[in-house]
Amino acid sequence: MLLTKSEAAKFLGIAIRTLDDWRAAGSIACIQRPNFVRFLVSDLEAFIQRHRQPERVHRTLRRRTRLPRVEQKAEQIAEGPLE
Repeated sequence: MLLTKSEAAKFLGIAIRTLDDWRAAGSIACIQRPNFVRFLVSDLEAFIQRHRQPERVHRTLRRRTRLPRVEQKAEQIAEGPLE
């Protein structure tokens, strides 16, 4: 399926000007003829996959992963010094 510039920009969630800049830089594939620019949905999806950032772990999740160590340390303190 072919999309116009405005449809492609909406699909990517960017401004048309940004899409034009990426197209001019050759960062994104398009079909270009005089007075005619279209984008394949499959090319846009491939672009998204190439530029996808790895998922970040939320801070609260990182804290939760540390809890067992904190509990372990608390148990050591409760048991008293080693003899």
